[in-house]
Amino acid sequence: MAPATSLPIESGNDILFPPMYDFVWSVIPFVILLVVSITVATVEYTRKRDVVASLGWGALVLFLPIIGFVIWAVAALIRRENLTAIKG
Repeated sequence: MAPATSLPIESGNDILFPPMYDFVWSVIPFVILLVVSITVATVEYTRKRDVVASLGWGALVLFLPIIGFVIWAVAALIRRENLTAIKG
């Protein structure tokens, strides 16, 4: 039985969580950022943008996670409104 002063995640010398637990939960946010930036780059490429512009938007979202995604979303909405205004 663990003494009353021990932390809930440890019991004496036995750690209850596996050693890779911290590593996995540290990597998850970076994986999510990578998936989002690849998604943005793919969407831009399918909208007939060149490769450099697509990678630029993906890099913006990757290196400025929240602000970059908002900038990309606003730019995409403005571009969409301009296209619908031109088409009539």
